[in-house]
Amino acid sequence: MAVVITGIKDLNKLFEQRMSLALKQTQKIVGDCIQESINEYYKERVFRDGKSNIPVIYERTYRLLNSLIKTDVVYSGNVISCEVKISDDYLNYKYPGTDGWNGVSATGRDVLEWNEADGSHGGTVDGDWKIWTQAMNTLGGDAGIMAIFTDKLRKCGIPIK
Repeated sequence: MAVVITGIKDLNKLFEQRMSLALKQTQKIVGDCIQESINEYYKERVFRDGKSNIPVIYERTYRLLNSLIKTDVVYSGNVISCEVKISDDYLNYKYPGTDGWNGVSATGRDVLEWNEADGSHGGTVDGDWKIWTQAMNTLGGDAGIMAIFTDKLRKCGIPIK
């Protein structure tokens, strides 16, 4: 079906629809990749002498496993955006039974920062899987994400050179 454009409003509306669709498709790919990296982190066999993914030192809450969120597409002036991120609920979550520095419980943010620094699981067990680094390597970094987005824009009918 042909699209009839009778003015700049129609053109802007069509452009925004196609841009939004391309953005959501890119967001899905990025989100799926990050979630897969989180899943792999949970599978890492670093516990019980490398024979198990079940920790001996602590009990898993699985809060990180289910913490990834994708926001709606937002329009702000000339900017259209969406996010793939770890929820604030998880980042601010305080793990029970942990005595961090000065008796303060470890937060979800702490766990992610420790993981990115050294691959550790909660700062207590050494590991090799860095969730963010692995996901970004798989996606090809910023350039890879932009290439995915550019491809999706083209497929949605927005010619990008």
